[in-house]
Amino acid sequence: MKTLIIGYGSPLRSDDGAGPWLVDALSRQIDDPSMQFMTCHQLSPDLAGAFSRVDKVVFVDARRADKTGDLQLQQLSPDDLCSDFFSHHMPPQNILALCRALYGACPEALVVTVSTSELEPGLDLSPALRRALPEMLRRIKALLMENDFSGDVCQMHCRA
Repeated sequence: MKTLIIGYGSPLRSDDGAGPWLVDALSRQIDDPSMQFMTCHQLSPDLAGAFSRVDKVVFVDARRADKTGDLQLQQLSPDDLCSDFFSHHMPPQNILALCRALYGACPEALVVTVSTSELEPGLDLSPALRRALPEMLRRIKALLMENDFSGDVCQMHCRA
């Protein structure tokens, strides 16, 4: 079983860079040849090929919320299409649908979103998110090591 963990978001928009930051940290902590790690600024159609060659994909991204520091886990399906199929920002489920249409294969998929109220331009993660990162990292790592992505939606509180 191969798993691709992809962190995306812009490190130029403060906490929007949480996805790449977490995935970079995970890549240094997990030494498992069945796991591949990737970061990018945004999801794009060309990722469908990489997705077709793995059994599971874990997307890690930031989302705007009133509170900083919560994790939300949600299983995805290529059937959950968004209407903006080809746009500047492509939602994960649309890439899964593209993967299925082009390659006849679609991995099991999970989205891990990091809540934050800080998505303004800036090069540093907010202090609130920095305090929550160690617990987020621990929980995501445990999820990956369990290798069980079953369940619909889960919310985890990771405040420091």
